[in-house]
Amino acid sequence: MGPKLYTILGKKGITLLTIFWLFTVFSGELGCARRAVVSQTEDFKYLEGTLVRRIKKVLVVESDDGQKINFRVGRGTVFTPKAWPNTGDRLKVRYHTRVFSHRKIGDYFVAYGVRNFGYTADVSPKIAIPSPQIQREPPKPPVIAPSPLGSTISQRWAVIIGISDYEDSSIPSLRYANADAQSFYNWLTSPDGGRYPPSRVKLMVNEQATGRHIKEALFVWLKQAIQEDMVIIFFAGHGSPESPDSPENLFLLPYDAQYDNIAATGFPMWDIETALKRFIKAKKVVVIADACHAGGVGQSFDVARRANRGIKINPISSGLQNLSMIGDGVAVISASDDKQFSQESEKWGGGHGVFTYFLLQGLKGDADYNKDKQITLGELIPFLSEQVRRATMNAQSPTIAGKFDPALSIGK
Repeated sequence: MGPKLYTILGKKGITLLTIFWLFTVFSGELGCARRAVVSQTEDFKYLEGTLVRRIKKVLVVESDDGQKINFRVGRGTVFTPKAWPNTGDRLKVRYHTRVFSHRKIGDYFVAYGVRNFGYTADVSPKIAIPSPQIQREPPKPPVIAPSPLGSTISQRWAVIIGISDYEDSSIPSLRYANADAQSFYNWLTSPDGGRYPPSRVKLMVNEQATGRHIKEALFVWLKQAIQEDMVIIFFAGHGSPESPDSPENLFLLPYDAQYDNIAATGFPMWDIETALKRFIKAKKVVVIADACHAGGVGQSFDVARRANRGIKINPISSGLQNLSMIGDGVAVISASDDKQFSQESEKWGGGHGVFTYFLLQGLKGDADYNKDKQITLGELIPFLSEQVRRATMNAQSPTIAGKFDPALSIGK
């Protein structure tokens, strides 16, 4: 039989057959994934749950206690799937704690780019993939970013600002910033939307949004919120450095800002930081801003442009993201990065900024990936990022910063 088999297969055939036999013996039965050596290091974590949705290479896994975590299959995965799991499959997810991602949440990650990840389907015993190396004690239920105050939110508060037309006509008008603010307010106070009591939502558009009124809202009105509450701050309007020579001095422009004196009449970014540190006691804060519509606003920037010193970078987005460094629980979502300008058009909902349009679409249900009628930040953020980039052909990319609970929902 031996010589006959050698004659049929030849030397190369015998070699390949031997390799296949060795792979089968040492790897166990072949299943839906190619196995790799599993390290015994404590760097690896495990999660058991149910696959509720797959979005391209992202698996949305819901654990038995109801938490949802997104895992992305990237380069260097521990298991390379030969057959993707189906919705409803039970999965055992194994991932490495020493990875790069947007945000670490306790021992878990909101995984936009998690590497060294693998899964094993909970299949029938006769074709189960033997994995003696990962036998361990039953895992504790995963907990994502537990707040020292618990997950209960007593009350929700919001300050919403939108400025399209400025008192000083030399400041360029925006087309839909006030409409963005009004639409967000409408959703937030709607019985079918955020269900915020109107008495705890302060809306200021155009001439209502003076520097003094904004400061009173952040420094005085929001002092009513206590630690267990949640606060939303929404701004749509111009944001700008003081001048091309002072790019570190950042301002949001209130209605009464003056074209030739941004430093004295703009609303300083450090005043928002002061409000978050000293006056707003709530431990859950979400800042949503669409403030980068130009490469700087004011007389000094126009002089620079006429001298062919056009400003291509507006650091207002980075300034907003720095607010997240104040402490845990602060999430900052900005419409674009420093090298991009926010777009607005009639084609988005009849007249909106592209960022706010998809923000509202996501909150109204398009981002509800698991259909539980609760839009969490963990669902909203990737939806918003993908849709804005698609609609603008990558000309605008929303940014996110902060240590926050991805299971947190803006609405009730």
